[in-house]
Amino acid sequence: MNTSSPRKPVKTFTIEQVAAALAANGIAFKVEGRQVTADLSASGHMHVKISPAKGLYLDAATGKGGTIAALLHQVGASSAPLDASLDLHPRARHAEHVGSRTVEP
Repeated sequence: MNTSSPRKPVKTFTIEQVAAALAANGIAFKVEGRQVTADLSASGHMHVKISPAKGLYLDAATGKGGTIAALLHQVGASSAPLDASLDLHPRARHAEHVGSRTVEP
């Protein structure tokens, strides 16, 4: 029997939301595919890897990680303006399913 309590789902972000929060706080960052790398310590090294789709980050210099919401709180940014300005639930693209393939309009 599993006695642990169910975990609360991690809040996900878009790359644009993460980039806007880092830029608003003057933190150097670079978008690399699906990840954002950032230099939180202003050392010139992009050692923090942020995965917006997963809602998680990892600081390679210290080995610490956590949620993006916690990271934003740590650097003094608030995730509240991000929630208000961008839709966190992307809409599905309109597509018609024909047989076994999808046809875009």
